[in-house]
Amino acid sequence: MPAPRRARRRGVPELDDVDRRLIQLLVADGRATNRALARDVGLTEATVAARIRSLQERRILGVTATFDWKRAGFRVGVWVALQAEGRHLSSVSEAICALPDVHIAVATLGSADLLAHVLAPDIDATVPIIDKLAHLEGVRLISADLVLETLKYSVNFARVPVGPAPATFPAPIVPLDELDHAIVGALAQDGRRSNREIGRELQISEGTVRARLKRLIDVGLLRITGQVDPVEAGAVNASAIVGVEISGADGVTVAARLARLDEISAILLTSGRFRLILVVAAPSREKLVKVIIDEIRTVPGIRSTETWDIFRTVKFPDQRMRLLEAPPPAHRPR
Repeated sequence: MPAPRRARRRGVPELDDVDRRLIQLLVADGRATNRALARDVGLTEATVAARIRSLQERRILGVTATFDWKRAGFRVGVWVALQAEGRHLSSVSEAICALPDVHIAVATLGSADLLAHVLAPDIDATVPIIDKLAHLEGVRLISADLVLETLKYSVNFARVPVGPAPATFPAPIVPLDELDHAIVGALAQDGRRSNREIGRELQISEGTVRARLKRLIDVGLLRITGQVDPVEAGAVNASAIVGVEISGADGVTVAARLARLDEISAILLTSGRFRLILVVAAPSREKLVKVIIDEIRTVPGIRSTETWDIFRTVKFPDQRMRLLEAPPPAHRPR
């Protein structure tokens, strides 16, 4: 999803090939053992542990529990376009950021000052949420587009350190009790904590932790993955939201063609003016412009596009994601 648009801290060491490989492996499976990682990169377990610790301390990498928002009970998403009127944009942004139903919010250059992604349990629940947004001081609502389906969603970008687990799961695909919440809360803070350590803290057996965790992973509600701060990692320095109008093709077909582009981190099928909404991120503005003009706009079936350049991320995605890809192979017990 959108990357924070801020300067990379000076004096931060560049990533080398080993760092990048460790990040890649932990994004695929945040619970991979140091032994397995060491075997892959050809280093000792102690060196791998030190490398991971350095990445975490430099706020480049965090390993956390991520949750599928749809399977957690947030079954409806809406993209909302807003303008600021009679109030400074920063004040409006703070007010929007404080709303728990707002999943993502970005400040943009274009026809909208702010774009926000709202999550709700059902259609009826979206009405008061959007009404609350529209009646914030200094806000004018431009449009609200219902998200019909999320066709692509990359889960590996986040601000580091990652915050606590979401407080609510409106209608999870499997029932969750206090012990489940305690386990996932511990893993949201540090996804590499061992089952033994969590069990000791919660005064339960290691096997109970493992069984509870496996249950949530097997139904697709939870995944433990590495989360990378794209700016600190030097991967993203320019990003945009792109609305796509379709002509002579269905949105799913066009989305399948767009999904091949690595720079597109999310593709949403919507019911509004734009058939598709894309989140595009690139290492430079030059690359971003090239992708939009040369790659996206030339895809067959696209009639026109509108671009909102992101200059500040107001609210970055928390652990609520769409876990679309198949989970990685089961890791060894920790």
